[in-house]
Amino acid sequence: AREWGFPAGLIEKDEDPRQAAIREFKEEVGMDFEPISVSAPNLYSSAGMSNESVQVVFGLARGLPNTDLNEDSEDIQVHMMEMYDIVR
Repeated sequence: AREWGFPAGLIEKDEDPRQAAIREFKEEVGMDFEPISVSAPNLYSSAGMSNESVQVVFGLARGLPNTDLNEDSEDIQVHMMEMYDIVR
């Protein structure tokens, strides 16, 4: 099975959401990321028996996508999309 998703990951010790977004974007997409804004903390992407919460970081990407920094277990294909195509 496959899923469509945004670059994501855990916030490491001594990181804030912006720093984590920069790191994860580079690791998963191979591009530089400039955070512009961060959502409120403690958003929940699923209902039920989980205490996992998320924060969404919006920003600008620069460079060409590549998967050179992906781990061997990751099968990531990058698809560039305009905001219009995402919200449609």
